Order: sequence, then C-alpha cells, then structure tokens
Amino acid sequence: MSASVVVPSWNGAERLALLLPSLGSAAQVIVVDNGSSDGTRELLARRFPDVDVLALPRNEGFSRAVNRAARAAAGDVLVLVNDDCVCRPGFVERLAAAVRPADGLVMAAGVLLEAGDPGTIDTAGIELDDTLLVFDHLNGLPVAALADAPPPFGPSGAAAAFDRAAFLEAGGFDEKLFAYWEDVDLVLRLRLAGAHGLQLRGDRRAVEDRGRRQERPQQQRNHPGQRTVGPAEGARRGEEESERGGHGAPEHHRDRGGEGEP
Repeated sequence: MSASVVVPSWNGAERLALLLPSLGSAAQVIVVDNGSSDGTRELLARRFPDVDVLALPRNEGFSRAVNRAARAAAGDVLVLVNDDCVCRPGFVERLAAAVRPADGLVMAAGVLLEAGDPGTIDTAGIELDDTLLVFDHLNGLPVAALADAPPPFGPSGAAAAFDRAAFLEAGGFDEKLFAYWEDVDLVLRLRLAGAHGLQLRGDRRAVEDRGRRQERPQQQRNHPGQRTVGPAEGARRGEEESERGGHGAPEHHRDRGGEGEP
C-alpha cells in the first residue's frame, strides 16, 4: 500500500527544515501551511521542491488542515506527523505497513520517545478512562516496556497512520475542533464503527523537540518535548482486547503542528 505523509504547520520553517529530510523519499509528503508568515513557503519551494504544499490563506487549525490533505492525498495510508519531529530511518514505511484494512487494521499509533532521554517513552498512543479523560499510553516507562505492553486505545494525531478510505468514510477529523481532542473523537467514531484491537509494536520511532515548542505558543499540541516516534499497529475490526493499560499524566493533548490561535 502507498502512503502520504501529512504535516500541518504554522510558522514552522525551522522545524520543517529538520523534519522533512528525515521522512525519506518512499512516500508522498504534503505540508499544509496554515497561513505562515515566517518564510515557510519560500523554504519549501527552495529546499524541498518535491514536497506537495497546500497553502492556506490563514490558520485554519489542525483538523481542517489534515482533512484537506487527506482529500488531496494520493496514498492509501495517511501518516500524520508533527512538524517538530525528526523521524528515524524507515519510520514512514513501517508505520504505514501497520495499516492493513483487509485484516481490519485501519489505524496505527506512533511511539514518541523523550529527546533528552531517548530510553524513556513519552507516549505510545492514547488511553481513555471511564470519564473519557485522555492519558498518554506508557508515559514515563522505559522503551523495554514496549516488548510486552498491551495496545493503546488509539493513536495520537501527532504520530499516527490511518487507512485513507476509512478516514474519509468516517468524515475525517471534526473541524469544529480547531485544536485538541480531534484524534480522540475520530478514534471513538472508528471504534463505534467496528475498529478494534490495536497491536502495539515499538520498532518504529521519530523524535519531537519540546524545546522548539517554546518559540510557537499553542502552535503544536501533542507531546511537549523531543521524542522518537514509532507505531503501534492497526485498529482491528473484530475482537476488542480486554486489557488496555493507561499510564502517565492525564494531559494527553500537549503540542501538535498547525494550530495556534484561531
């Protein structure tokens, strides 16, 4: 299956200069520029002519940016990545391969590691409690915990893959959610439609930089630091696993690209 990488960005020129070379050349890359004023479009034209750019006249938020890219994408799988990530080699290919709609696996979750301590997991997807409070799966645990960890409830939009057909059929992200919670909402809708059973695999990762986030207030939402992203594999339509372990602080939505003030 082919993949399209979707990167929403708002005044993210410096971050994109680090992220884009790490994505490799195996997939279409779409940057949605949310009305940046920092030379993002000039940078993309000069240094990354092979990247497809959707240039929006103003900041339309994360949800709308991703939805626009999803409709324009050529790939079978949408891979969402924060603009402040740096991906390890093969990240896109392995994360996209985790989505297997023929087997009912329609979404995959990335594993983000702390940049300052890459042996520590920041998040391996999202967890919900009975009140729908969101937690980062495996937050604060060592990377070794990925070997026998239960799967998350779903992927975080900061590092995720979705079967494009399933994403569009579900209506994509709710555009009324300018920033925060749109991934939780979509995962719930996909699960209500029958998607179940993420399989956690920690062999794919990328790095996200918390320090750079301080330069862009409310710009990116998920994941407050630099981490490494790797995916958990797919959401299965069928049996729902009985065990899901939630870990870490209850504040899931921290930083993600393409937001800022509405």
